[in-house]
Amino acid sequence: MLEITYIHRVTSVLETPMTENATDTLPDAVPPPPQGEVARLLDIILGDLLRLVNLRALVFAALHILLSNRISRVRRRLVRLFTALAAGTLPRPRTRKPANRGGPRPAYIPRRRAWLVLKLGHHAAAYGAQLQYLLDQPTTREALATAPPEFLTSAGRTLRPLAHLLGVTLPPCLLLSPRPPRGEPEGSRDARP
Repeated sequence: MLEITYIHRVTSVLETPMTENATDTLPDAVPPPPQGEVARLLDIILGDLLRLVNLRALVFAALHILLSNRISRVRRRLVRLFTALAAGTLPRPRTRKPANRGGPRPAYIPRRRAWLVLKLGHHAAAYGAQLQYLLDQPTTREALATAPPEFLTSAGRTLRPLAHLLGVTLPPCLLLSPRPPRGEPEGSRDARP
């Protein structure tokens, strides 16, 4: 749908006669998504990225299942969160269960920034660029600016690993707040003899 709209808008701009102030009348090539469309566009972008990872399963070998599950889980969580934000009803925060630390160490996804782009090339870079474009839109920024802190915490926790895989820069509201520097606790110098 977005491609059809884009092609229609571009062809209609090309067919209109040029005037002296043509730059004032030209519409943007792709309109920014309205607030309710963010969830749908995230679903499309991440669904296509998931299909790309599944098509290139041999590139990842043992990591394929782990990576596919991670992207699928991120997709479901983000769509659910942004749909709830658009509807005005956020899910209740869940209590976390303690992790089971016994047994062998599980396989892990590499931690290098944009490594998925390095493995899949321009295809993954295109999905990263689409995600970056969506996050940079004024309507998305406005939706994030008016969102409650619980939403920002959940969305940031969900989106940060995927953004790191694709090399996407997140808006400041989705980043972790800086930790205070490690040092001596206040008042400990006075207690020393």
